[in-house]
Amino acid sequence: MLGHDLNNVLQAAAAAIGLALQGGRLGPADSALLDVAGQALQQGAGMARLFLGQDIPRPCSSDGVDLAELVQEMAPLLRHAVAPALQLELDACALSGRVQVDRSALQRALVNLALNAREACAPGARLRISTDTCTLVVARPGRIPGRYGIVRVADNGPGIDPAVAARVFEPGASSRGPGRGLGLAQVRAAVEASGGFVDVQSSPRRGTCFLLALPSTIA
Repeated sequence: MLGHDLNNVLQAAAAAIGLALQGGRLGPADSALLDVAGQALQQGAGMARLFLGQDIPRPCSSDGVDLAELVQEMAPLLRHAVAPALQLELDACALSGRVQVDRSALQRALVNLALNAREACAPGARLRISTDTCTLVVARPGRIPGRYGIVRVADNGPGIDPAVAARVFEPGASSRGPGRGLGLAQVRAAVEASGGFVDVQSSPRRGTCFLLALPSTIA
């Protein structure tokens, strides 16, 4: 209920700003400031809608989700989530294709990873989100051979100790104070619900890379 109330407040504030801009009685400088405020409110409302989604994954769309398209569409939201602390780089490869996953759950997972990077890294650090493909030939526990679309979320921050990285996806776990552990259980749940898997590669002072592998709609 609190989340819905927050979303309603943000939408009302954005609507009020829109009416003020349409009135035509503001100077150019004030109009520009209100326009920036309105965009920020819309992005905040978008984040609220993402986190209002149920934790139980919904059925995946039959035609799948275009990974590159989703990352590109989320660019304003992701930049808002990490700015001004981190430098965000996006590399959405069209060849990553379509994958089987609940769209809203994947959006929440990417925002969670971006927020955790922001909390864990020093100001000025770099966060890179890229898409790609891979083919798993040999079966492993929890991993079925086949083609996968890949999302990598990598930073050049302080990294995670190996002992901590082994349990970083546990609910409530955290690698070092704030950050990393927040929302990472949701990331793994969203990916595994689609039949995919998550890897984390990190070491102290060498940054962290989360790899999300999602089953391709192409056999």
